[in-house]
Amino acid sequence: MDYWNTFPDPAAERQRTYDLHPPRRIGKPEEVAMTAVFLASDEAPFINATSIAIDGGRSVLYHE
Repeated sequence: MDYWNTFPDPAAERQRTYDLHPPRRIGKPEEVAMTAVFLASDEAPFINATSIAIDGGRSVLYHE
């Protein structure tokens, strides 16, 4: 089932969601995976006990 098709106007809902994110799109699974791979690599030996928001900048604009 396509998530967007659960709305009365799928195109409008998709655009509304895209407009919430600074890059005007939703992130791809591989973009999240890139961060996970980086953190597991030898390139990030001193990074620990932190939270990394992988949200395209949305949390900077919409935080409470």
